[in-house]
Amino acid sequence: MMTTNIEYVKKNSVFAGFLAVLLAMISRSSGLLGLTLVAFHIVLAIVSPAITPHDFKDVNAQIILNAPSYEHLFGTDSLGRDVLTRTMLGGRQALLV
Repeated sequence: MMTTNIEYVKKNSVFAGFLAVLLAMISRSSGLLGLTLVAFHIVLAIVSPAITPHDFKDVNAQIILNAPSYEHLFGTDSLGRDVLTRTMLGGRQALLV
C-alpha cells in the first residue's frame, strides 16, 4: 500500500513539474512563440501526407531545377522532384529522429 502512494506522488509531481514549466513558457512571449512553432511543426508532420501536392518520389526530367511557381511553390530539385513535398515529409523524419 505504501509503494502505491509513493508512485502516485512521483507521477503527480512529474505532471506538476511539467505543468509548471509549460505555464512558465506560456507566460513569456518568446516561450509562447517557440511553443507555437513546435506545435505547428508537429501538426504539419501529422497531416503532411494528406496535404502534399505531389508524390515525393516523382522524378520528371522536364522540370529539373525549375524556379518556384504556382505548381511547385518551392521549385524543383536537380532530379525534377517537388521541393515543398520533400520538405514537408522530411519534417516527419526529423521529428522521428
